[in-house]
Amino acid sequence: MKDKEEKKKEFIKAYMLSRGIISAACMQISISRDTFYRWIKEDDDFRKEVEGIDIMQQEFVESKLLSKIDAGDTTAIIFYLKTKGKNLGYSEKSNALNAKAKEENVNQEESNEVKLFDKKLPVLTERIISTKTRNAKQRLVNRLKKQGKYTSMLDPQIEIAANLLARGSILMSQISSSDYSPIHVEYSREGNTRMSVNPIERLYLDVLEQTQKALRALGMNTDSKEVTKNESSDKLVSLLEEVKSVGDE
Repeated sequence: MKDKEEKKKEFIKAYMLSRGIISAACMQISISRDTFYRWIKEDDDFRKEVEGIDIMQQEFVESKLLSKIDAGDTTAIIFYLKTKGKNLGYSEKSNALNAKAKEENVNQEESNEVKLFDKKLPVLTERIISTKTRNAKQRLVNRLKKQGKYTSMLDPQIEIAANLLARGSILMSQISSSDYSPIHVEYSREGNTRMSVNPIERLYLDVLEQTQKALRALGMNTDSKEVTKNESSDKLVSLLEEVKSVGDE
């Protein structure tokens, strides 16, 4: 049996890979949540390492939220004001008024295009998402077995990677639509034009980056360059294409 301190080190690595999800990290190193909470209570150094990862994850999520705010995402703006703007007098009432004013500023023609775009998208039900994830997981397991790398200890990380692949394939379907536009155009009451990048563009690239990291954690996709805002991995996109075909018929 492994030494307790060694198990703690393994947990920290698993906790970081699972982005602060306790259950996933516990499953990966085969310990119970009770054991985790006991370590937190007994070991200050262990607790500080866990808290450090939590802070990093919170900062990561906040950076993504701010990116959406920069892209003009109304939902992200409202969420930020509801959580950060209470002391400044922001309320649900002002939230509703601001949302209505912004909606009125959007050009009617763009609104009609969005409605048409939504109608032509495939119906992404929970069943389809689940099917895509299950298919991606099976493909990953098969590839790892073929490479002689598969062990049951990898299952939590495989689940994370499969979920990211499924989400990436869904975003790819949206971007591939003939009615999709990478640019949003809005008009103010004064007639001024404001152009912004479609949030799906940034979200897609973010998912690609996270997926590549998840695959590398599994020992896959290690010979490709890291996906950046201006480039992508052919192998990763190829795998996304395989998952994309599932459930779209």
